[in-house]
Amino acid sequence: YYTKLLANYFDFFPKVQLGKNFNGKGNLYQLSLTKPNAQFEQINSLPGFLDGIGFMDDAHLIYSDWVSITKPAPGAIYSYDLATQQTTTLALPLNVRAPADFAYSNGFLWLPQTLDNQVLVLNLSEPQK
Repeated sequence: YYTKLLANYFDFFPKVQLGKNFNGKGNLYQLSLTKPNAQFEQINSLPGFLDGIGFMDDAHLIYSDWVSITKPAPGAIYSYDLATQQTTTLALPLNVRAPADFAYSNGFLWLPQTLDNQVLVLNLSEPQK
């Protein structure tokens, strides 16, 4: 059902991974929804502990990177431009740690801070200082 619903808006399904055995070499992938028997294909070579992914709009994906699992470190949120295949690190108003799966809607990012037992709600449509 969800694949057919997505196919009404997009011709692929995105996926991220943490890397084999959590090695931090995860990548960004896509699965064609228009090709029978399609397999996931890598679409970005930026490695990381990638966890959450979603659509920002028709032209951009948004995804999260823990950056480190073994020691505390600020995580990162990226925007991926589907046309240019360029990745941009999004400026956030504060450091995020262990950004996991998230929800994104109308410029707002609902971002779990897994290791800190909290959820941040960030307005990404406002310029960050």
